[in-house]
Amino acid sequence: MSKALFLKHIKPVNLVGLVVAGLLLMPTSNSFAASLNSAYAYVEWNAGIQHDLSDASATGPASANTHPAGTPTFNAAKGSADFGVLKAQVSEWTFNSGDNVFWRAGSASNFSATVQAAPPPLGGGAGLNFGDSVSLNLSFRLKGDVASGSRDWGSYGTASYGAELTIIDPFIELDCASPDGCYTPKLVDFRAGAWADSMNLGNVEDTYHDEFWDLKTRNALGEITSSQRYDDDGFGSSVYVNTGVLSTTIDTTIGSVLDIAVALDLAGYGWGASSSGGDFSNTFGIVLTSITDGVALDYGGITPPVYSFGELSAVPIPAAVWLFGSGLLGLFAMARRRRRV
Repeated sequence: MSKALFLKHIKPVNLVGLVVAGLLLMPTSNSFAASLNSAYAYVEWNAGIQHDLSDASATGPASANTHPAGTPTFNAAKGSADFGVLKAQVSEWTFNSGDNVFWRAGSASNFSATVQAAPPPLGGGAGLNFGDSVSLNLSFRLKGDVASGSRDWGSYGTASYGAELTIIDPFIELDCASPDGCYTPKLVDFRAGAWADSMNLGNVEDTYHDEFWDLKTRNALGEITSSQRYDDDGFGSSVYVNTGVLSTTIDTTIGSVLDIAVALDLAGYGWGASSSGGDFSNTFGIVLTSITDGVALDYGGITPPVYSFGELSAVPIPAAVWLFGSGLLGLFAMARRRRRV
């Protein structure tokens, strides 16, 4: 079956759900992470005009920004990544029952941090030794929004996002005597997602949404040492995500190599006089620092950006744009009525 036929036959909410589920169920390898930033942007208009851009870099930022020729100016997608600082933004509008748009955008980073003893200060002592226990602090915040709207009878809009942050020490292997073989515990495991649905039946807009995030921290034995979770669902076509600054403590040792993987994905679909969009611009950034004195983190051949939580801000663009889009749809309807007179 061609991609165009696939998009016509699959239910939009299932399509978006598959995207988010695929992101949140990504396996974590117990091999050393190769440094890589990747970004992608995809727009398909009326299952015909397609534009799929991607970019990757092992040493610097990656970005993708797409707006296919022949589509309205507000059908666009973009994403960028810079070693733990991720961005993504999408928007789409459709104007009549014959229009449909599928979009997807996102970014991901993979890199490693070696836990080392910092050179002792002048006149200082011997410092830390290989294998000594130390503690690190991981802080991050996820802030953004997804929204959808449906204006005319039979129209449908849906938008969703998924995010993931995992940290493992590939040297740690547990239960190696089991029939399934060894496994490497996730020292940090953060999953988050939300979707916003809008369907218009009988000129009445039905809206639903769901949002969750879950953060777990484990020790070298795979035991959960910290757990935080949020879950919400109900009516409404917009989800404004703000986890606040989440922090957790990673217990590790001098000489450990921490593999860090971060991913952010936006996806959505629109049919008829509808809208959907998401804005996570510069809102998913991580900060890893030492709690124990005398520890230095070596990132190899890369330099993670200096990140400040003060940079985190997000304007609820999809909701604001929906007001603008409603006006455009109204003008479009008036123009059609005038042509019929």
